[in-house]
Amino acid sequence: MMRSLWSGVSGLQAHQVAMDVEGNNISNVNTTGFKYSRADFGTMFSQTVKIATAPTDGRGGSNPLQIGLGVSVSSTTRIHSQGSVQTTDKNTDVAINGDGFFMVSDDGGLTNYLTRSGDFKLDAYGNFVNNAGFVVQGWNINWDTQSIDSSRTPQNIFIDPGMHIPAAKSTEVAIKANLNSGLNIGTASRPLYSLDSVHGFNQKTGETKDENDTGTTQFYTTSKNAVEVTEKGVDAGSLFNANGQGLNLRDGQGIWVSYADAKYSTNSLGYNAFNSNLQQNQTAAFWGNGNQKTRLDIVINGVVIQNDTIGSIDEAIAYINTFTAPTDAREGTGVRAVKNADGSGIDFVNDNADGTTDNMKNINLVVNANNTAGELWNAVWNNNTQTFSFNQGNGGQQPAINKNGSSLWTATGQNLTPAPPAPGPITQIQFTGPANAQIITAHKYIYSSSPQTL
Repeated sequence: MMRSLWSGVSGLQAHQVAMDVEGNNISNVNTTGFKYSRADFGTMFSQTVKIATAPTDGRGGSNPLQIGLGVSVSSTTRIHSQGSVQTTDKNTDVAINGDGFFMVSDDGGLTNYLTRSGDFKLDAYGNFVNNAGFVVQGWNINWDTQSIDSSRTPQNIFIDPGMHIPAAKSTEVAIKANLNSGLNIGTASRPLYSLDSVHGFNQKTGETKDENDTGTTQFYTTSKNAVEVTEKGVDAGSLFNANGQGLNLRDGQGIWVSYADAKYSTNSLGYNAFNSNLQQNQTAAFWGNGNQKTRLDIVINGVVIQNDTIGSIDEAIAYINTFTAPTDAREGTGVRAVKNADGSGIDFVNDNADGTTDNMKNINLVVNANNTAGELWNAVWNNNTQTFSFNQGNGGQQPAINKNGSSLWTATGQNLTPAPPAPGPITQIQFTGPANAQIITAHKYIYSSSPQTL
């Protein structure tokens, strides 16, 4: 009697666990990426009252007498089936259609965790994070090659908050419209011409005009007599003729030729960027913060760029990029600025695709003497006030920084005076190299029929 009661109780207990599992499934019905579980039942060991016997001469065998002792929950199984994909109003929400997991980390990829939840967002530094602050791992695009190398070790997904994509001009427009069939169509005199660059047109004035006669042109006229053609274009010849002779141009005509993008990076000496979380004295590349502004004073491709209130490298990049395209009041630089990988300097790129003047081609960078943004600064930590103070002298027993007519933007080397570890005064850091840089990958070729002195 007691065994039968216990068997029934075990069934109630097992089904209570199953109800708990189902209740958890129901409570997580709106949890992003949640996968439901099920309870797996298993019978308990049976009690053997009488064992089985084998057949003997003239007598058959008998089965054992075994009585089950009830049921238990042996395990719970997570069912990883594809859920329904929902549309949200946030452009950082992502979902996996099929097998796989998102990989996140809270220590730069040393320890990785897997999740199906794609409820992500961008933090203040541009990291792609989940609600717990774990950074999504993956492969960032290489802006130089416009490609993603998935063979490398996954790293933090980072999207520069100041990044922008230059606008591309439209090449064609498609219009679908209905004409009003109730309107009367009047008579009008209009020129008939082909909409391409090598055909002429005939106006009803009787004068045939050919705007560009570099191709095979057809004329239509009702006159029985010869018609004089008025040429308004100029024969520029071909770039390559039948004999393989190139650049067959008129005097003064020319073309730009570019073999690669012009690229240049600041901080070639590799100094670390100032780290506000490192509570100790630092000598580092500094772009300003809320308490200490820096001055941006440079010239790119002849365009003067000055700002006295730079508070971060992102502010400097955003301000420099406002001069990329030309305006009615000034020419543009044609140069795009992006933050380098460690955040200590700026990478400049000119793809030579914009503009027809010298100022919009290549990279010609001049760093004026008053520029302090992105230069080497001393950050002195005050443990009492828990704050930093900044200088470019030797305050706080920090090394004195002597730009020596150059800049961290363009310096190619450094001298330490005196060379450590010799005893003496506080080590001075002196840069060597000019305060300008020029990278030329686009060249302008002008045709002249006269001998030129090279």
